[in-house]
Amino acid sequence: TREEIIEDMKKKYKFDKVFESLKKINNETVGYLVINNTEISYPVVQHSDNNYYLKHDFYKKSKNVGWIFMDYRNDPKNFDDNTIIYGHYSSGYGIMFGTLKNILTTSWRSNKNNMVFTYDTPEGTKRFKIFAGYKVDYTTDYLVTSFGNEKEFNKFIDLIRGRSNFTTDDEIKYGDKIFTLST
Repeated sequence: TREEIIEDMKKKYKFDKVFESLKKINNETVGYLVINNTEISYPVVQHSDNNYYLKHDFYKKSKNVGWIFMDYRNDPKNFDDNTIIYGHYSSGYGIMFGTLKNILTTSWRSNKNNMVFTYDTPEGTKRFKIFAGYKVDYTTDYLVTSFGNEKEFNKFIDLIRGRSNFTTDDEIKYGDKIFTLST
């Protein structure tokens, strides 16, 4: 049954945020992403391209669900202007980024704790505040990792905020680090 498949997958893909252990399983582990009140709690990996983890899981086994991975162009320690994390939208099973859609609901956003997610690295924990969320037809215009100047940065922020299903009062300024979760 669907429920048995979901439970089996959740057991197989349940991890502790212990980087020493995670690195033993997969030496490409660069972080750990947790988003409150979703099923998103996964180690993040990074390969030399953006294709490998589309069809491989954390154990480097061939799987259609793929894995949560950082863009190969991003610096996993210092972060870029825009650090991009990818994951398949497996809504039927509630795995990978299947529950990312929660951020689009008013009831989810009404809990202020949900609006901050954590990204752990071996160097420490970072917290990021959600300032935009949207669905869009296929495009790659948001997959920019760095901005040459303040004008480019502000144009990008305007693009993202213009697409967002909700607004926030959060000030985003040139020099801030952005995390984009893409599915």
